[in-house]
Amino acid sequence: LENFVKGHDYLLASLSGTLCTGYVGYTNDGLHWIYDYVKQVYQGYNSGGDTVIPCQTTPKYVRPPNVTIDCSVNRDPFFAGSTLKMPTFTCDNVVTWPYTIYNDTYSCSATRRQLLTRTWNAKSALTNTTLNYNQLITINYTNPTVVTPANITLNCGAPSDPYSLSHLPGGNILNTTFTCGDGPIWYNDTESNACANNIPRTITRTWRYSLICDSDVTLVQYIYFRDNEDPVINYQNMTVFYGQHDPGHTAPSVTDDCSPPTQIVIQHVNDNKTDTGQCQAIIHRTWSATDGCGRTTTIVQIVNVIAPQLIIPKDATVECGDSILPEVTGDAISPFPGSLVIYVDEVVPVTNCVGQRTKVISRTFSVNNACTLQGTQTIVVMDKTAPTLSSLNLNIEKQCSSFSSPLPRDHGGIPTATDRCDNSSLSITMTDSRYLYNDVQIGSVPVCSGGVLNDRTTKRTWVVNDSCGNSAQLVQTFTFKDTQAPTFTTRPPTGALISLTSRQGEECNELILRALFNERGNATVTDNCDTGELNLSHTSLLGDKCNGMNFTWSVSDWCGNQMTDKTNITFGWKKGSSAANYLYSGQSLLIFLVVLSTGLTVG
Repeated sequence: LENFVKGHDYLLASLSGTLCTGYVGYTNDGLHWIYDYVKQVYQGYNSGGDTVIPCQTTPKYVRPPNVTIDCSVNRDPFFAGSTLKMPTFTCDNVVTWPYTIYNDTYSCSATRRQLLTRTWNAKSALTNTTLNYNQLITINYTNPTVVTPANITLNCGAPSDPYSLSHLPGGNILNTTFTCGDGPIWYNDTESNACANNIPRTITRTWRYSLICDSDVTLVQYIYFRDNEDPVINYQNMTVFYGQHDPGHTAPSVTDDCSPPTQIVIQHVNDNKTDTGQCQAIIHRTWSATDGCGRTTTIVQIVNVIAPQLIIPKDATVECGDSILPEVTGDAISPFPGSLVIYVDEVVPVTNCVGQRTKVISRTFSVNNACTLQGTQTIVVMDKTAPTLSSLNLNIEKQCSSFSSPLPRDHGGIPTATDRCDNSSLSITMTDSRYLYNDVQIGSVPVCSGGVLNDRTTKRTWVVNDSCGNSAQLVQTFTFKDTQAPTFTTRPPTGALISLTSRQGEECNELILRALFNERGNATVTDNCDTGELNLSHTSLLGDKCNGMNFTWSVSDWCGNQMTDKTNITFGWKKGSSAANYLYSGQSLLIFLVVLSTGLTVG
């Protein structure tokens, strides 16, 4: 078929010898385009291939007839099995379908009857002729089956939408079966709230649906709401203070399933009051409510009137010495504006300061107005603050000459103690402890370092305690320095006398001369700190032939302070004597001891 021009009629000689039909078609803008149906008949075979044989007789045009159909019939002429026909051409007793287009126009010819005007346009390529033709198709419509919805009565508050009503018995919604494009269905509600015959609310539901070639159909359904319930008064019993605004005078709210709020009337009927004490009472308050249909509800609300409350501040805890005025610990608030609140304190001391409490104050507030009101606040006074010691010089340095054991109590001053609660309960103790300088253990440091005698450094601890167990301490450190050198209490000897049993020659030796001094005795010394070890030594220098000798005596203490004493002595001898003994002052041998010079050095 691809080799043939569309819109032309052909008869084909086919090698297959089979009669076949080809069809191509499509729809464009609602117009149905029909391409060639080609009838193939067997014409014989020749070596030249297929032979196209044009029509030999004048083609005959067959027009589709006017018909009347039901609306359910398929109106597409190309639909397989459709009863509506399309134009045909007959060529040499062979039916062909020409190049064809049609257009449909609808109109209503009568009630429930529709007229379809179908305009055909057919063209044959064999004769190059065109045929225009109007086919009239009358369509009959059947009225749908409609079930008219029934009126219904519901209780107030029940749902009334079509879905809810469809689940109730009795055909309460419009029910219909449409064919051939009838419909759709819709509805509209209007509402009336005027109560009549105990029906406070009525919904008028208007149903509508459309029909082809006919007017819209309207059906009316009435939905009634029955008032079987009394209005409900929403209230609560309440408690109010005497003399204050009574919220019970505000009308409670009312709800009703049927009547709108504008049709409900609530009234305060009366109050029945019974006094139960000073500024106290019980009120039985009666309310009534009536809805739009005249149904009435009555309730009794109980209002409990109690004496107003004096608002007492919370219990307080303060530190001893702090203010306990109401501005600090809290003041009571009177329920009566402008009334005077007074208070009285009862103070109870706490024995032995149990729990660090010194006293407990019971403060009673009161106000006198229409009612006498009282309340008590408890104020606990605590002592958690330690006493204080006056300041002293904490590091005291003195010469070792002022050291004594024990040190006097006032050696570095005596502190005074104060307390926020009670100075009379304070006790002060003092403790001295000896320790090495810089707290180094004895034996690991020298006796003296840096000029300080380590074994005399003293730590003094002052401790003050109050009656509640609070304490404070102050620590003083005393150090004793040794910066003074020892002194000679007896100076080295300036002369000597020795008795000898034999003469060892006119020349003396060092041993004799040392013995001369040793017999005369060593020098003695003293120190402002050391009472024990002092390093006392002497050196000598021997002169020629015992003409003289230089002696140097030195002494030092533990801290390295040193004193030296130098003596330069010259001896005179009387030569040629042979006496066995040398005597001083009036004997045969006279030794003349002349002190030429002396010198004393402190180092």
